[in-house]
Amino acid sequence: MESQIVDSIVMPENTPYDVAAWGPASLSNLGPGFDVLGLAIQGLGDIVSLRLLGESGFSVRVTGPEWIDDVPTNEELNTAAVAVRRLFRNAGVETGAEITIHKGVPLGSGIGGSAASAAAGAFAAAEAVRLLTGEEPDFDTIVQAALAGERIASGAIHGDNVVPSLVGGLCLVDPTNPIEYQRLGFLGECGVILLLPEARVLTKTARAILPDTVRLSSTASQAHRLASMLIALGEDDWTQAGKAMMSDDLVEPYRAAHVVGYETVRAAAIEAGAFACGLSGSGPAMFALTAPGSASTIDVGQAMLESMRKYNKPARIVCTRADLRGTRSVTSDDQGDAILDDLEGK
Repeated sequence: MESQIVDSIVMPENTPYDVAAWGPASLSNLGPGFDVLGLAIQGLGDIVSLRLLGESGFSVRVTGPEWIDDVPTNEELNTAAVAVRRLFRNAGVETGAEITIHKGVPLGSGIGGSAASAAAGAFAAAEAVRLLTGEEPDFDTIVQAALAGERIASGAIHGDNVVPSLVGGLCLVDPTNPIEYQRLGFLGECGVILLLPEARVLTKTARAILPDTVRLSSTASQAHRLASMLIALGEDDWTQAGKAMMSDDLVEPYRAAHVVGYETVRAAAIEAGAFACGLSGSGPAMFALTAPGSASTIDVGQAMLESMRKYNKPARIVCTRADLRGTRSVTSDDQGDAILDDLEGK
């Protein structure tokens, strides 16, 4: 196991661009917050850069790790490209662009890879509009463009990754109208540990295994868990917050049944000092949270990784924390604040 420093907000070399933006990865659901709760995280994210052509037409290029071959380069199927085109159209700007996406978020990992690209694409397009016209698109326009991009990947409009990726921090999102959201001031000082298996779960697939209907009493219980968790987070009551976060019986059990080592990893994280552990979004990524000044995130991460070894499934651990800034331009000098520890299982 090695520890190394990673800064993902560094523009790749030999990438000509006029504007560029970085969108962070994000956790979603966090237990009982299905489709309504998301948390942006530092260090992992996608960069989208635009080279403006001054004429119609778009091209898409993707750079990054070996799995980028699976990222669509069709402008109508790529989440960043769809977001760029939608924002240009809504802003009344007629220009083409060479779109380059540098992927830093693994595909199908459960930490908002498609949302990170869509958010960065929409933000970069807004920067381009400002450059070309001197006018700045309003934030709702940016969110709508990013949601249009996310819809290409998930098959529906979901804001629980897009919104926190755009605005940063922990966000509570209206699932029927993601433009309506509240940015909550919780979890900013907590440690965040991610277990990232070398496996993929597509959002469309993970939603298909969920039941079409649930009992009214189950939804009432879920509402209580979510409210209890948010109140506890606001009071820094980590024990109660963890209890509520790990008690979802509406969505997570269906998805956890398809994740190797789920119960073992949860137990290892809690024993090592985390106050909560569960699936992020559709999985297979799992997250754990540590209270400020409590357990070492590296110790928790090592325990989670060790618990996976018995299954002979490759995985890595990332130790980080909440990203409170959200999507931002990388055309400025402010590029150095997304440092994290990246523990690789060797």
